[in-house]
Amino acid sequence: MSKEKRGFQGGEKLVMDPQWNKRNRKFAYVQTTISEEKNDYVSNIFIGDLIHGIMPFTDGENQTVSPRWSPDGDKLVFVSDRTKLPQIYVKDVNRGEAKQLTHCESGVRNPVWSPCGEMLVFSTIGTNPKVAEELVLLNVKTNELTPIVRECRNYHSVVWSPDGSFIAFSACAFSQPTTVVDVFILELETKEIRKLTNSNGFFTSTTWSPDGEKLGFVGYEKDNKGVPISRVWIYHFRYTELACLTSEFDISVGNEIEGDFHWATVNPGLLWTEDSEGFYFLVTDQGSNGIYYGSLDGAMYPIVLEQEHIYGMTMITDIHEAIACISKQTERVELYHLDFKTQERTKLQT
Repeated sequence: MSKEKRGFQGGEKLVMDPQWNKRNRKFAYVQTTISEEKNDYVSNIFIGDLIHGIMPFTDGENQTVSPRWSPDGDKLVFVSDRTKLPQIYVKDVNRGEAKQLTHCESGVRNPVWSPCGEMLVFSTIGTNPKVAEELVLLNVKTNELTPIVRECRNYHSVVWSPDGSFIAFSACAFSQPTTVVDVFILELETKEIRKLTNSNGFFTSTTWSPDGEKLGFVGYEKDNKGVPISRVWIYHFRYTELACLTSEFDISVGNEIEGDFHWATVNPGLLWTEDSEGFYFLVTDQGSNGIYYGSLDGAMYPIVLEQEHIYGMTMITDIHEAIACISKQTERVELYHLDFKTQERTKLQT
């Protein structure tokens, strides 16, 4: 049977960017449809849990994306263009209306909570014409904005250290072509920025280990030896050492499948276990995605290997379970609960 590539059609629903909160065990995700009236995408956020099912969290004919749980699990921030430009909103999970937190002239993207739940960091277009973008801190209580980084462009994969004293991010320095993306860390107290990679490749999907001693990311160094393969990289802060853990791994790390749906893909990077000694991650192999488990000694083990595409994954790693957006050949993208201990999967109503 030949594999047939399907486009995203009117009447279909695309689910993406799942986020599972460890504290309240609720998950959130984005559901996108095509509005025939507007001839454009319409996205809204849904929330649910494994016991009570799923319910809409936002509505309207807008594009509402990037749901992110507060550390206590009581609130979600998200980005919506309901006022034309994408701005950040916050809403209590159980009651109330959404509150707009930003009014930036050129819009915002990718809000990330601080571990204490009092701050957000996000990227926006800079107001200075010589600056393409900037990273900004937002005090959630006072709405005070503080630009913190203006030296780069194309900020993404922004993460806080577990103690809240550092922010790591991927970006392109102004001195480099846009094909070169490095990983940086910013110490918030001193405002010192340090580059962890060598400006010789493309690195993204940064995640901090729970113990704060390691930063994981995905990417490749350019070596002029054919098509580059994305690999797992770990920076050890204690030893100030960068190591590639999958140099002998002949499978590309992350989701690198091209297709009509994959503009929506959010690569989770390394999903660390609670002991900071291992991690789960996505791979791309022969036109499909799989899930592997890796350890710091370089051992890599397949967990899920099916003929399917995985558009996003979120985990509670101490119970070794995941929520993932998965499609199979001619089937649409659906939301699944995966139990890696029993190898069982359950389709969640979408």
